[in-house]
Amino acid sequence: MADAPEGKRPRSVLFWVILLLAVFGCAGLGAAVLFFVVAPPVIADAVERAEQHACMAEMNKAYQDLIQHKVQRNPPSGDSGAMVSWWADKPAAGPAASYAWRDMQSFPLERFPGSGREPLAACGAERHAPDVVHVLYNDGSIQPLTLAALKAEGVVPADADLVPIGPDSPVPDLRKLIR
Repeated sequence: MADAPEGKRPRSVLFWVILLLAVFGCAGLGAAVLFFVVAPPVIADAVERAEQHACMAEMNKAYQDLIQHKVQRNPPSGDSGAMVSWWADKPAAGPAASYAWRDMQSFPLERFPGSGREPLAACGAERHAPDVVHVLYNDGSIQPLTLAALKAEGVVPADADLVPIGPDSPVPDLRKLIR
């Protein structure tokens, strides 16, 4: 192969530079499509799952706090007064507003911790996914209530867009909770 005249590049080098730029352009276009079309639903699902895990972790921590508060106060068996004072310290506004706590005045607990399925707290419906509420029960279990399942069972209206919490809720366990 003959050397190119001085000051001029061989055509093969120019061809490879253009080809390399075309490959980078196609890769950039593919990355843009992946980032703007494919990734948002995947990212949104990951964020929703992370928020639900954070909700469940918060419910677990609330249960551990209740146990610790009861141990420190050591009330007689069946006395829910210790939890009433613990509940009074819970914030009603701000980031925790999506958490609902048991209305201890209207629905005092007979026993804590217990083996029954009495709801203590719930999170979700507004801050997290509007179609799921995680309910903490007095035995320490956390159960998700999904809007789709409640609609399928006929518990909530078919046109509901979130799981209702509070005294007017059609879900019996959620009637005992207040925000």
